[in-house]
Amino acid sequence: MKGTILDFSIQSGEGIISGDDNNRYKFAGSEWKAEAAPTRGQRVDFDQENGLAIQVYLEMSKTESRTEQQPNQKIQSAVPRNSGSQNTTEDKLLLDRVTKRSATRDRMVANNKVRVIVSAIIIGLGLLSLIGTLAGGKEGVRKNLADNLKWSSSARDAGFAGNDSVAESVADITGLTDHEYISSIGSAVGFMLFGGMIWLRWKPLWEGWPFMRAKSWFGAVFFFIGFMTLITEICRGDQGGITGGIIFGGIGVWLFRSGISKTKAIVGHLTA
Repeated sequence: MKGTILDFSIQSGEGIISGDDNNRYKFAGSEWKAEAAPTRGQRVDFDQENGLAIQVYLEMSKTESRTEQQPNQKIQSAVPRNSGSQNTTEDKLLLDRVTKRSATRDRMVANNKVRVIVSAIIIGLGLLSLIGTLAGGKEGVRKNLADNLKWSSSARDAGFAGNDSVAESVADITGLTDHEYISSIGSAVGFMLFGGMIWLRWKPLWEGWPFMRAKSWFGAVFFFIGFMTLITEICRGDQGGITGGIIFGGIGVWLFRSGISKTKAIVGHLTA
């Protein structure tokens, strides 16, 4: 079946085709089979299933070359006339990347198997770490710290290099044993909670994927560090650390959301 694209939103990853049979068909970005982003007015060849357009291709015709140039013309009309060719190329690359990532987003949101596997791996790593820490107890943590301390430069300067008993006493007196033990538990719990968050927020997290650029990636890293710090410091009962984790995580959320909003605004301007 053939038709004409009436509209396509990169933000939602959905579009509408007016079929030559006078019916309208919705289609998902994952069904788009061309390299460049779909644009209004393009002639397409597609199949339909339950009222939805699937396997959507650009129509092959004598005017194919002109049809393939339409995405470039669309971008050029959206960019100010004083923009150089480099800016136009960057805008086209951005639109193509968002379109491809939108298709990936659609597949991942619908793939519950991957959701289960990813969440299970993260939770499993946290659980194994927690079990290992609890099984070894403070004694295991003390021995690990002593192995590092007894060969440190400070130990050599103090004359007890290689002495396990002295190194263990130092770890206890300085509070390193308790600090490391609680921190290990906190990190393990943090990983488990993070895995649970991935499970619960799978779709919202993937919604931002097509629009992630440098600012959003920095935000994601900041949030992860802040989240892990917060959980660890809650376990330790350190109010200062808890405040730091909240601030760090909050900055991460702001960077992530503002970065995605900016990219959405650029894409909306280019496709307007």
